[in-house]
This record gives sequence, C-alpha cells and structure tokens, in this order.
Amino acid sequence: MNYGIQGNITGDLKNIVKRFEVSRAYEGPQIALTWEFYDDSLISAFKIIKKEGSYPLSVNDGILALSDNQSGMYGDLEVTGGTIYYYTLFVKLAGEEEFKFDTNCMGKALAIKTGYYQDALWRLIPQVYRVRDKIQTNLKAQAQS
Repeated sequence: MNYGIQGNITGDLKNIVKRFEVSRAYEGPQIALTWEFYDDSLISAFKIIKKEGSYPLSVNDGILALSDNQSGMYGDLEVTGGTIYYYTLFVKLAGEEEFKFDTNCMGKALAIKTGYYQDALWRLIPQVYRVRDKIQTNLKAQAQS
C-alpha cells in the first residue's frame, strides 16, 4: 500500500515485523491493535503512536498509545466514536539508538459504538418478520435437540 509517504521511511522492517493490524473492535468504541515480531529478542523497545488526520511519522508526531518490547495485542479505549485514528508502530532494534518504521507498520481504523448500526437496521425491519424469525430459530433448535 502507498500511504502517501515519500522519503520519510526510516528502515526496512519487513523481516522484523511479521504483522501489524489495526481494526475496529467489537466491544464498544475502541480500536484493536495486534502486532507480532519474527523474533522478540531483536527488539529492545517499540512505541505505537496514534494520530487523527494522518499517519504519525515520528515518535513525537502524535499520542503514545503503547510502549513495550514484545509481540502482543492491545485495545485502545481512548478513542471517540466517529473518528478515524491512524497508528504507526515504531521499533528500536537491539543495539540501536533510533526508532524505525516502514509502511507495514501502519494502520488506521474508524472508532464506532458497537451495535449502533445493527440496532438501527433491526428497527427498520417490521415487527412481523422479527417474530417469524424467532419462531423459525426456536423450531430449528428443537429439531436439533
């Protein structure tokens, strides 16, 4: 993917960062972050920086969401529904002084309230169809017992 970044990539981490995923979580307005390194012992530290409007391009270009040194996952609860958040994973390799990143260390997600859209759609379905679906579900459950 081209993130609109030219000349600001500070390192090739494709053989260091196995995956970095950012997605809307299903439990309320939060963003789920998951990252995995090929070898945690190569990492002395990392920081996940978040920002609204564009991807963070340095460890000082946004808000610190998390700082650690090994693979894992995190739910960012400090979000506002209806806002797109951009995240960058900055990695400091063992024996090095500077944090690095590249495009495989970036992701974005929209924070929304869970169930809002499903509830809105559910209310649009006429009551008669909802009752019929409940009866069919109960009959199927009884047949399988």
